[in-house]
Amino acid sequence: MLVSNVNANRRIVNEYVNRWYAAEYYQSKEKAIFRLVENFKDSTNFENILLKVIAIDSLYSTRVRKVDKLAEAISRLADINEMLENGNYKIVEKIAGCGVRYEYSFATKYCYFHNPQTFPIYDRYVVEALKYYGSHILYEKLKVGSLRTDYREYVNRLDHFMELFYLEQDYGKLDKYLWLVGRAIIKGEGKFFQLSR
Repeated sequence: MLVSNVNANRRIVNEYVNRWYAAEYYQSKEKAIFRLVENFKDSTNFENILLKVIAIDSLYSTRVRKVDKLAEAISRLADINEMLENGNYKIVEKIAGCGVRYEYSFATKYCYFHNPQTFPIYDRYVVEALKYYGSHILYEKLKVGSLRTDYREYVNRLDHFMELFYLEQDYGKLDKYLWLVGRAIIKGEGKFFQLSR
Protein backbone atom coordinates (compact mmCIF):
# COMPACT_ATOMS: atom_id res chain seq x y z
CA MET A 1 0.00 0.00 0.00
CA LEU A 2 1.18 3.49 -0.78
CA VAL A 3 2.05 5.76 2.12
CA SER A 4 -0.43 8.28 0.71
CA ASN A 5 -3.25 5.72 1.06
CA VAL A 6 -2.24 4.96 4.65
CA ASN A 7 -2.30 8.67 5.49
CA ALA A 8 -5.57 9.19 3.59
CA ASN A 9 -7.26 6.30 5.42
CA ARG A 10 -6.16 7.58 8.80
CA ARG A 11 -7.26 11.10 7.88
CA ILE A 12 -10.71 9.84 6.81
CA VAL A 13 -11.20 7.89 10.03
CA ASN A 14 -10.07 10.88 12.10
CA GLU A 15 -12.45 13.14 10.16
CA TYR A 16 -15.35 10.83 10.99
CA VAL A 17 -14.29 10.61 14.63
CA ASN A 18 -14.26 14.42 14.74
CA ARG A 19 -17.77 14.48 13.23
CA TRP A 20 -18.92 12.06 15.90
CA TYR A 21 -17.42 14.22 18.66
CA ALA A 22 -18.88 17.38 17.09
CA ALA A 23 -22.33 16.00 17.86
CA GLU A 24 -22.58 17.06 21.49
CA TYR A 25 -25.06 14.31 22.35
CA TYR A 26 -22.70 11.49 21.35
CA GLN A 27 -19.72 13.01 23.12
CA SER A 28 -21.68 13.74 26.30
CA LYS A 29 -23.16 10.28 26.64
CA GLU A 30 -19.80 8.59 26.13
CA LYS A 31 -18.10 10.85 28.68
CA ALA A 32 -20.93 10.32 31.18
CA ILE A 33 -20.67 6.54 31.01
CA PHE A 34 -16.88 6.54 31.24
CA ARG A 35 -17.14 8.77 34.32
CA LEU A 36 -19.82 6.54 35.83
CA VAL A 37 -17.72 3.41 35.30
CA GLU A 38 -14.64 5.14 36.71
CA ASN A 39 -16.54 6.07 39.88
CA PHE A 40 -18.38 2.74 40.22
CA LYS A 41 -15.82 0.32 38.74
CA ASP A 42 -16.65 -2.71 40.93
CA SER A 43 -18.81 -5.16 38.99
CA THR A 44 -19.70 -7.30 41.99
CA ASN A 45 -21.69 -4.58 43.75
CA PHE A 46 -25.36 -4.70 42.71
CA GLU A 47 -25.99 -0.94 43.01
CA ASN A 48 -22.87 -0.11 40.97
CA ILE A 49 -23.92 -2.52 38.25
CA LEU A 50 -27.52 -1.33 38.24
CA LEU A 51 -26.39 2.27 37.66
CA LYS A 52 -24.16 1.18 34.78
CA VAL A 53 -26.80 -1.08 33.22
CA ILE A 54 -29.43 1.67 33.32
CA ALA A 55 -27.04 4.28 31.87
CA ILE A 56 -25.71 2.08 29.06
CA ASP A 57 -29.16 0.77 28.20
CA SER A 58 -30.82 4.17 28.05
CA LEU A 59 -27.99 6.11 26.37
CA TYR A 60 -27.07 3.39 23.86
CA SER A 61 -30.59 2.05 23.20
CA THR A 62 -29.72 -1.59 23.87
CA ARG A 63 -33.32 -2.41 24.89
CA VAL A 64 -32.39 -4.55 27.87
CA ARG A 65 -35.35 -6.31 29.41
CA LYS A 66 -35.51 -6.33 33.21
CA VAL A 67 -32.44 -4.25 34.00
CA ASP A 68 -32.62 -5.15 37.69
CA LYS A 69 -32.51 -8.90 36.96
CA LEU A 70 -29.60 -8.40 34.56
CA ALA A 71 -27.67 -6.33 37.13
CA GLU A 72 -28.30 -8.94 39.81
CA ALA A 73 -27.08 -11.77 37.58
CA ILE A 74 -23.96 -9.81 36.56
CA SER A 75 -23.13 -9.21 40.23
CA ARG A 76 -22.93 -12.99 40.75
CA LEU A 77 -20.45 -13.66 37.94
CA ALA A 78 -17.22 -15.11 39.27
CA ASP A 79 -14.04 -13.16 38.52
CA ILE A 80 -15.87 -10.46 36.53
CA ASN A 81 -13.60 -7.61 37.62
CA GLU A 82 -10.47 -9.54 36.72
CA MET A 83 -11.91 -10.71 33.39
CA LEU A 84 -12.82 -7.14 32.44
CA GLU A 85 -9.44 -5.78 33.48
CA ASN A 86 -7.49 -8.56 31.74
CA GLY A 87 -9.55 -8.44 28.53
CA ASN A 88 -10.92 -11.98 28.74
CA TYR A 89 -13.43 -12.18 25.87
CA LYS A 90 -15.41 -14.92 27.60
CA ILE A 91 -16.88 -12.25 29.88
CA VAL A 92 -18.88 -10.86 26.95
CA GLU A 93 -20.78 -14.12 26.51
CA LYS A 94 -21.19 -14.48 30.29
CA ILE A 95 -22.71 -11.02 30.65
CA ALA A 96 -24.85 -11.46 27.54
CA GLY A 97 -26.23 -14.71 28.98
CA CYS A 98 -27.32 -13.03 32.21
CA GLY A 99 -30.34 -11.35 30.65
CA VAL A 100 -33.90 -12.48 30.10
CA ARG A 101 -32.76 -12.74 26.49
CA TYR A 102 -29.21 -12.87 25.11
CA GLU A 103 -27.99 -9.26 25.61
CA TYR A 104 -24.98 -9.37 23.27
CA SER A 105 -24.88 -5.74 22.14
CA PHE A 106 -25.31 -4.54 25.72
CA ALA A 107 -22.57 -6.89 26.97
CA THR A 108 -20.03 -5.56 24.45
CA LYS A 109 -20.82 -2.00 25.50
CA TYR A 110 -20.56 -2.85 29.20
CA CYS A 111 -17.14 -4.40 28.60
CA TYR A 112 -16.01 -1.56 26.33
CA PHE A 113 -16.66 1.06 29.01
CA HIS A 114 -14.57 -0.95 31.47
CA ASN A 115 -11.68 -1.61 29.07
CA PRO A 116 -11.96 0.25 25.73
CA GLN A 117 -8.52 -0.82 24.45
CA THR A 118 -9.55 -4.47 24.53
CA PHE A 119 -13.33 -4.71 24.03
CA PRO A 120 -14.81 -3.23 20.85
CA ILE A 121 -18.53 -2.46 20.72
CA TYR A 122 -20.84 -4.67 18.65
CA ASP A 123 -23.50 -2.65 16.85
CA ARG A 124 -25.73 -3.29 13.84
CA TYR A 125 -24.42 -0.15 12.10
CA VAL A 126 -20.83 -1.37 12.48
CA VAL A 127 -21.79 -4.76 11.06
CA GLU A 128 -23.56 -3.06 8.13
CA ALA A 129 -20.36 -1.13 7.36
CA LEU A 130 -18.30 -4.32 7.59
CA LYS A 131 -20.71 -6.04 5.19
CA TYR A 132 -20.40 -3.12 2.77
CA TYR A 133 -16.61 -3.20 2.83
CA GLY A 134 -16.64 -6.97 2.55
CA SER A 135 -18.74 -7.03 -0.60
CA HIS A 136 -17.69 -3.77 -2.30
CA ILE A 137 -14.01 -3.43 -1.49
CA LEU A 138 -12.67 -6.77 -0.32
CA TYR A 139 -15.02 -8.93 -2.41
CA GLU A 140 -15.67 -11.41 0.33
CA LYS A 141 -19.01 -12.35 1.84
CA LEU A 142 -19.29 -11.58 5.52
CA LYS A 143 -21.07 -14.13 7.68
CA VAL A 144 -22.94 -11.77 9.97
CA GLY A 145 -24.50 -14.46 12.16
CA SER A 146 -21.16 -15.58 13.56
CA LEU A 147 -20.30 -12.00 14.55
CA ARG A 148 -23.38 -11.87 16.77
CA THR A 149 -22.55 -15.08 18.59
CA ASP A 150 -18.77 -15.33 18.55
CA TYR A 151 -17.13 -12.26 20.06
CA ARG A 152 -13.62 -13.46 19.30
CA GLU A 153 -14.59 -13.73 15.62
CA TYR A 154 -16.01 -10.21 15.75
CA VAL A 155 -12.78 -8.84 17.29
CA ASN A 156 -10.72 -10.77 14.73
CA ARG A 157 -12.80 -9.25 11.92
CA LEU A 158 -12.20 -5.73 13.27
CA ASP A 159 -8.48 -6.41 13.72
CA HIS A 160 -8.31 -7.73 10.15
CA PHE A 161 -10.11 -4.62 8.91
CA MET A 162 -7.64 -2.31 10.69
CA GLU A 163 -4.73 -4.33 9.29
CA LEU A 164 -6.06 -4.30 5.71
CA PHE A 165 -6.57 -0.55 5.73
CA TYR A 166 -3.46 0.25 7.81
CA LEU A 167 -5.44 1.92 10.57
CA GLU A 168 -4.33 2.63 14.11
CA GLN A 169 -5.21 -0.11 16.60
CA ASP A 170 -8.00 1.86 18.28
CA TYR A 171 -11.41 0.22 18.73
CA GLY A 172 -13.02 3.47 19.85
CA LYS A 173 -12.02 5.32 16.67
CA LEU A 174 -12.88 2.39 14.45
CA ASP A 175 -16.29 2.01 16.10
CA LYS A 176 -17.14 5.67 15.51
CA TYR A 177 -16.06 5.54 11.86
CA LEU A 178 -17.87 2.28 11.06
CA TRP A 179 -20.95 3.34 13.07
CA LEU A 180 -21.33 6.54 11.04
CA VAL A 181 -20.72 4.70 7.74
CA GLY A 182 -23.18 1.93 8.66
CA ARG A 183 -25.81 4.45 9.72
CA ALA A 184 -25.39 6.29 6.39
CA ILE A 185 -25.85 2.99 4.53
CA ILE A 186 -28.93 1.90 6.48
CA LYS A 187 -30.60 5.32 6.37
CA GLY A 188 -29.69 5.89 2.71
CA GLU A 189 -27.91 9.13 3.55
CA GLY A 190 -25.83 9.09 0.42
CA LYS A 191 -22.09 9.12 -0.06
CA PHE A 192 -19.43 8.61 2.53
CA PHE A 193 -15.67 8.57 2.32
CA GLN A 194 -14.31 5.10 1.63
CA LEU A 195 -10.98 3.77 2.73
CA SER A 196 -8.49 2.57 0.11
CA ARG A 197 -6.26 -0.49 0.04
